[in-house]
Amino acid sequence: MIQADFSSPSLLIFITSTTGDGDPPENSTKFIRYIRRSKPAEFEKFKGRPYAVLGLGDTNYSNFNATAKRIDKWLVEVGGIPIVPKGLADDATGLEAVVDPWIESIWEKLPQYVKVDQTKADNYEKQGSAKFSLNKLLTKSESNGETTAAKVEIVAEKLVETTLIVTEPVPASLSINESDDFAPITLPLPTPDPNSTPSRLPAGSLTVTSTTIRRPLSSSLSRIELSNLFKSESTEDIATINHPKKIKVTSGKYLTTTKVEKQVLELELDLSDLFNVKSEDAITYIPGDAIGIFAPNPDALVLPILKRLSLDPEEVMMITPKKAGGSEWPAECSYYELFKHFVDLRGMVKKSLLRVLMEYADGSEREVLGFLCSTQGSLAYRELLTYSPTLLDLLSAFPSSTPPFSAILSQLSHTQPRYYSLTTSPLQDTFKSAVAFNVVDFVHSKTKRKIRGVCSGYLDDLVKTGFSGKNVEVDGFLKVRGGKFEYPAGENGIIMIAAGTGVSPFAGFVRHRELLKSDEQRDICMITGRRFISGDALYRDVFQSESVKNLYEAVSRETESSELKKKYVQDVILDEEIGKKLWKMVNDGSYLFVCGGLEMSADVQKTLYQLSILYGDAKDENDAKSYWMGLTKNGKYVREIW
Repeated sequence: MIQADFSSPSLLIFITSTTGDGDPPENSTKFIRYIRRSKPAEFEKFKGRPYAVLGLGDTNYSNFNATAKRIDKWLVEVGGIPIVPKGLADDATGLEAVVDPWIESIWEKLPQYVKVDQTKADNYEKQGSAKFSLNKLLTKSESNGETTAAKVEIVAEKLVETTLIVTEPVPASLSINESDDFAPITLPLPTPDPNSTPSRLPAGSLTVTSTTIRRPLSSSLSRIELSNLFKSESTEDIATINHPKKIKVTSGKYLTTTKVEKQVLELELDLSDLFNVKSEDAITYIPGDAIGIFAPNPDALVLPILKRLSLDPEEVMMITPKKAGGSEWPAECSYYELFKHFVDLRGMVKKSLLRVLMEYADGSEREVLGFLCSTQGSLAYRELLTYSPTLLDLLSAFPSSTPPFSAILSQLSHTQPRYYSLTTSPLQDTFKSAVAFNVVDFVHSKTKRKIRGVCSGYLDDLVKTGFSGKNVEVDGFLKVRGGKFEYPAGENGIIMIAAGTGVSPFAGFVRHRELLKSDEQRDICMITGRRFISGDALYRDVFQSESVKNLYEAVSRETESSELKKKYVQDVILDEEIGKKLWKMVNDGSYLFVCGGLEMSADVQKTLYQLSILYGDAKDENDAKSYWMGLTKNGKYVREIW
């Protein structure tokens, strides 16, 4: 990770997202700690410093853009001078509505604060506005009859040297079994507005160099092997996101019956390889921690993309960032390994990628791409995103666009791990644990394409292939939550509210409580929600233990035929008797944890506001919000939502 030098008199620009419910992103935790704990004298260097802040958030979460607001507030307090108003982009309505004008305002202000190399600036502007004419000399490949670009000539003012390497197509010996699940779909392409202005052409952040080395697919390296080859050795005692290790999957079973639409899969795991310390007395994790798992991309998507880009899957190339620390791609790998393990092929299409494709597209395709990446085309861009296009869908929709591979890779996102809460206590077994999660499997309402979860689908397939005498392993690491969403020490009571698979970490809480004799008198209250009386009552046997003094349940689909008359967890909370008990526990200092989906969490929060008004001193919702915000700050009200 790059360490910023704040001593130089430079302009500071902060662009930050949030994680969870307003928490800072993982790569910013050290900086947030720095601004919280450093002495005032340390901040003299920021006095009078020009700065700008852009936050990327979602108003569906209560602590909207909390990290950006925190950084902006701190900069004001230490005497920083904003060059533009802070931007708070909202993913619920479309980030570009704030991001695009904020970026333009930054460009307008920059000449006042930084030295401008006018020659480079002029070249950049002319490059972005040059009309490119792509003359393709097409040849027929005798091996497979595919039309491939033998040469691409870029005709423009020779202001910037451009290198384009066109490789051979996918070897005919490599078969591509293109699954119907990934066959390219027809995307809704808008009618361009002739007055629209495309966004600026993003600068490439890396170079890709071909080698003479070939690595057959049968000998391809895994994510972990590539990470170990080209990253410095980890100094941590446990596996991390940058240094994952193998997790053994020892068994798998479904916790739900066939009548339940969303199947829940439980995997039992052997975590011993994640830790350098092998002592049975070691503290390996705390209930509330999670496992991060990296899922590889399916060949049915990887190989057609490589074919579309005319890239040889077995060719090994070198990736070099143009700035130190500017790339997290492996330094050397085959094209197949890169797309198999590191490139997000199903993530949100970025406007910067559309802009790069536009630069190398012809005719009407160029016009459409220019409109989609413009401010005027924001609605069309958002409509495109509702189709959840894969990278293959996008490349297939604009066949005339053939950018240099380095230009495309610079705008692609990395695969991200999927996190699953541990359902056990380390007091049961130091290195054994389990996770439970919904298997994402549905038909897209617009495209009618079958959608399988990137990671849950991959894990589900592992289970379905069975454990017949072979080791089943996945790439992963331990995600330590850092003292918030974890089993709390002390004697204060614990209230747990969850629906669906949100109960998973609380199974670990209760199991941990059962094995802690010092916590025998602790008041534990559990409120769970599910759809059916039976068939999806996850870990009900755990929650019915003597450790849970009060268990309240809600069933949403079979209320009339059930003794459980409450439909949702918020209905349970509003029950007068239960509500008063919960309020007393909260006032007595109990911890309140909420885990589950965004909609459920929002409904629960509104209900908790009502408790403050009904049984507390809050006069209205604003008073109630202030009360619960105070509990959040003190770590007594913690939410894990998705």
